[in-house]
Amino acid sequence: MRTPKTILLIFGSLGVLCCLAILLTEVPVLEVGVTGGRPSGNYSEPSGNGVPGVPPPGTGNCANVSQDYPENPFRGWPVLFYEGDWRTIAAWWCDPFYLIDFGVNHWGVDIAAMVNVAVSPSGATTTTYDSIAGAEVICTVREEMYGWVISARDDGAWNFGMGNHVKVRALECEEICGQIPDDPAPGMHYVLLEEDASECAGNVGTPVPGVTATPPNDPDDLILFCTETDWIATYMHLATVVVSPLQLVQRGDVLGTVDSTGNSTGHHLHYQINGIGIGAIDPDPAMCADYSDELRTTPRWQRLPCGE
Repeated sequence: MRTPKTILLIFGSLGVLCCLAILLTEVPVLEVGVTGGRPSGNYSEPSGNGVPGVPPPGTGNCANVSQDYPENPFRGWPVLFYEGDWRTIAAWWCDPFYLIDFGVNHWGVDIAAMVNVAVSPSGATTTTYDSIAGAEVICTVREEMYGWVISARDDGAWNFGMGNHVKVRALECEEICGQIPDDPAPGMHYVLLEEDASECAGNVGTPVPGVTATPPNDPDDLILFCTETDWIATYMHLATVVVSPLQLVQRGDVLGTVDSTGNSTGHHLHYQINGIGIGAIDPDPAMCADYSDELRTTPRWQRLPCGE
């Protein structure tokens, strides 16, 4: 996948002109132009004790436990901590014990300390816990797609219980030769990959949806044209957050580190996937191919890691 060098990001949204923002990448960024007001979907706002701010993603249906959605673009383990080891799961999606303890359904999966149980020759057992504090949290969007950070908070506020968190919306993208509209349609995003690209030389330009005014770039420029999907992943209870709203991310990019901010009883990552019109879905089947219902009733220390 091509890495943008000099990047111009323009996206369409509802409303009026709102602001300019800097798109953070691993390489220098020349300019980011934001037009049309706030992006569609949730947007990052301050939240002290719950008001104002953007609430957590909506609820789901516990009848859908263990159901995999092939169209879900978020796949794999979301934290670099005993990757694929089911013993780190402290609470499952729609976990009945969570409902008993807290009186609400659990719309994500909690990845917490690693549980190790050792048995001595005498038969005595010793349980140890490897803390997840400080572990890196990564973007889980499919390799052929991009993620768009629609919320990133690291102010230590309550934020509706999410604490420091990152929300990523999946984007479907393609490289085209053409011009970027200065007033894109809602949900459409454009990244300038290369000016006067050799593969675009002499090309009259691929028609770009949503062109409504004089574009700011040349028709021989190579553009990444993206459209929003209906899928959002949320990573909650973080310590540091290393991405910013409106930033494009790819699979494996670090978003932040694990902590216990917000409504948390200890260090863990609350990982949640929502489909617009579907609600929260069970993330577990998409985290590892060998997921099964039996894991949910197996004691943590007896669960086999993914692939074993």
